[in-house]
Amino acid sequence: MTVLLLLGSAVALAVAAPAWLLRAGWTNRAPRLGVLAWHTAAATLVVCVIAAAQIMIMPWHQADDAICMVWRLCLDALVGAHGRAAQVMAWTGAAVLLAVTIRIAVAGVQLARAAARRRRHTALVRLIGHHRADIGATVVDHPDSAVYLIPGRSREVVVTTGAISRLDREELAAVLAHERAHARGRHHLSLMVAVLLCRAFPAAVFRHAERQIHRLVELCADEQACRHHSRLVLARALVALATPASPPGMLAAAGGDALERVHRLMRPPAPLPRRVTAIATAMLLTLPLLPLALVVAIPAVPALRAGLPL
Repeated sequence: MTVLLLLGSAVALAVAAPAWLLRAGWTNRAPRLGVLAWHTAAATLVVCVIAAAQIMIMPWHQADDAICMVWRLCLDALVGAHGRAAQVMAWTGAAVLLAVTIRIAVAGVQLARAAARRRRHTALVRLIGHHRADIGATVVDHPDSAVYLIPGRSREVVVTTGAISRLDREELAAVLAHERAHARGRHHLSLMVAVLLCRAFPAAVFRHAERQIHRLVELCADEQACRHHSRLVLARALVALATPASPPGMLAAAGGDALERVHRLMRPPAPLPRRVTAIATAMLLTLPLLPLALVVAIPAVPALRAGLPL
């Protein structure tokens, strides 16, 4: 019963969460809350699957030697000690576990290579560019217009001379504020988690989460920049930078859906009330804990352990 409940919750999240969040208008009004919602949906789905697997293999009534018994049961099932059906299930589970492990390892290697490329790009930018204290960015001599942040420890903001020639002082300050908002919010970490889950688990919910989080963090940075700069100025800068030339893997000022961002800047939606945002945030932060609470309650409460079959 408990396993079916957890797996059913995972399936429901995988199907319902993208359908709901993709149509939800409040994510446009509160992009930070939208980022949290996508991360929460993905995290809760993973926790449900892990909790279900744990309940299936952990003998709660003999918790003192649970780990040893788990390994013994798995090995016995693999060699057919518990019947043909159990052997098929054990080998199927082992194959799925191996495939997921390989995908996670490959995704980790890809992310490590991307981080290495960013470090090399940072070194190159510092070699060929020069830091301008008046704008707080590294300027690179290039005719294309680009303003972008190199994610990572350095959090280097790069501006090309082409961008400086096309933007006036206010527009340049606005897009630089946008990039610094990415750096302060550490949006690259949010994107890195989304990319890792998308590459590790071939499910539509994770693909949607990666795309939507990338879109929403741009809206978050726009909101931060507009606290000190005019929305019209930032919109003009986005139009001027409509053909981005930033390297892949960087957070560019013209990133995301530029048309959507310009429209939102010109017609800003009404923000969600603070009380609604606070309540929604608390609910979202609690959601991934519910499967864990269920797993903990099973061995802790005798009535649940006796009355709810696995």
